[in-house]
Amino acid sequence: MVAPALAIVNPVAARGGGAALWRRLEPAARTLLPGLTVRLTEGPGNAEEIAREWALRPRAGPLLVAGGDGTAHEAVNGLLGLGVTPPLAIIPAGTGNDFARNTGIPLNAEEALARIGGGALRRVDVVRLEFREPGGASRTVFALNSVSVGVGPRANLIAHRIRGAIPGHLCYPLAGVAALISNRMGRYTVTADGRAIHQGAALNITVANCATFGGGMRISPGSRPDDGVLEQVVIGRLGLFRALLALSRLYGGTHVGMRGVTVTPLTGSVRIARSDGPLLIEADGQSFTAVGELAVEVLPDGLGLLN
Repeated sequence: MVAPALAIVNPVAARGGGAALWRRLEPAARTLLPGLTVRLTEGPGNAEEIAREWALRPRAGPLLVAGGDGTAHEAVNGLLGLGVTPPLAIIPAGTGNDFARNTGIPLNAEEALARIGGGALRRVDVVRLEFREPGGASRTVFALNSVSVGVGPRANLIAHRIRGAIPGHLCYPLAGVAALISNRMGRYTVTADGRAIHQGAALNITVANCATFGGGMRISPGSRPDDGVLEQVVIGRLGLFRALLALSRLYGGTHVGMRGVTVTPLTGSVRIARSDGPLLIEADGQSFTAVGELAVEVLPDGLGLLN
């Protein structure tokens, strides 16, 4: 007997278009996945709760996520937090859809659903973050695309605030400009395998599992989600003009050739600390705050993706 499947649907994804998208897709999804259970999320964090409940079932079948990167992020944390990984399928229905873009999932929802019917299972890497929150509690978070500290997290917060008023394709670049103008450059120490690989000021540090973030910005153009390697991209001390130039080059990925930008492959754990305050972190478009060090490592083949 084929194990039943669950669909987690974010009805407010893509500025409220998720519900209408799912109404269009649901008949085909039920034909493709007989016995499909559908759960609509009711707010932030709910996709993680639903995925955790599903993973605890004795015969948890495939998990289908119809939403954006944030919904996929929550669902994966619900699964991996328990160490359980039923096959995951993604229907891109968000603003950025970077995980779909990075793994070759069609951005057209109907095409993405049709691909699931092929049943091909692909293993992809996952990023694990460990840190302490300002209250002192330890936290473990799993990410799919990338983890950033510096101007990126500030841009992410701005993007979330303006998302309802600005078209999706403009939201992230405008937020990036606003963050560059208002951001105070931090000083960071990054260590890997017991040695410092960066010390000093930086506009932004990203540890990338995938090539893009922010709706197609190619922060780490050489990154692949299935090679067991992370890439650390440091955008160092740049003046405002060169920082804006680097931002303009992100969609083409040509910023990595600029003076002051370095790319370092990583296979082990990397630790990031900020000497002048807490760390604001962005992971898959989600925001976190850490005190002390942030530890980041790759989990090779950590997730099975129906693609």
